[in-house]
Amino acid sequence: MARHVLKLAGLAAACLFAPSAWASLTTSSQLCSVSRPDETGTCQIVSGPGDGTVLVNDYAVSLPGLNPGDADQRFTGLTTVSATLDTWKMTMSLSVQDYARGNYVWIPDVDQNGDPYSYVTTTATATVTLTDQVTVTGGTGAYSLSYVLGLDGLLSATHQGLLSLSFCAQLGLPQGIGTFTSTCFAPGQVLPETVTLTYAELPFGGPVDPTLYISLYGLLAPLYEDQVADQGSDLVTASIEGAFGHTVKLLQIVATDSGGNPIPGLSLQSANNYQYPTDPNNLALVAAAVPEPGTLALLLPGVVGLVGARRRATRPGHRAGAGG
Repeated sequence: MARHVLKLAGLAAACLFAPSAWASLTTSSQLCSVSRPDETGTCQIVSGPGDGTVLVNDYAVSLPGLNPGDADQRFTGLTTVSATLDTWKMTMSLSVQDYARGNYVWIPDVDQNGDPYSYVTTTATATVTLTDQVTVTGGTGAYSLSYVLGLDGLLSATHQGLLSLSFCAQLGLPQGIGTFTSTCFAPGQVLPETVTLTYAELPFGGPVDPTLYISLYGLLAPLYEDQVADQGSDLVTASIEGAFGHTVKLLQIVATDSGGNPIPGLSLQSANNYQYPTDPNNLALVAAAVPEPGTLALLLPGVVGLVGARRRATRPGHRAGAGG
């Protein structure tokens, strides 16, 4: 059976090895009105630094009807995203009026191994990405690393089936047990006051490279190719709204033993010298060495990292998973 994948349309963040306090904290937004074989992803994409600047993506477009005499279709999206190290704010509103479902169809393709899969360009995203290299010392054996987030926001949708919304907190950490942990919420679910993302059995003294994604996702329900003839002309009028302009806060980073108990007397070093919120009795912050000017000159070309999101989809009647 072919895989089904949601794609971002080329969001990228430059991660320069410069001594800026925000070198690896970025914001991004994508709004796409079309995903079909003959016009793949009519999108507006913006990205910015994580220095408190408010990033705005305001996108409105009228599409011609799929058939002669059909009314124009309206697609309207607005996102705002801003971030400092410990406080991230984001809002999203998305609405469609008389929008033909045939504009949003799974597109067949073949991967590098020759295996078939289908994809659609993700309708709407607003994301904050925090990437760093951290080293925890002072203990023996292994430890667990937890990111504790405080949430204050709302999610609403007029039609969660055809136009859906989710908020996801995701942590990628290639070392230790597991490679990705996430939690997602949709309209109608009660948002907890805090969310904790944890990785276990990490090595003391060995650097680890966590990447934290905080995202709002808005999605039109894609059709399968064999549904287009019957449902492609069906018109959708619906809206969604997500507001975390209240805040998502990084409350604390904690190192614990296998039983979840904080381990006293440890030290944490951030390659970017981020001043993470920690309990100094658990994780004392240690400054990393700043590269000499001559070394910086060699490193400044930087590296570009693509921010991607993969989610599996199922046949109609089964809800698509919201996790990474």
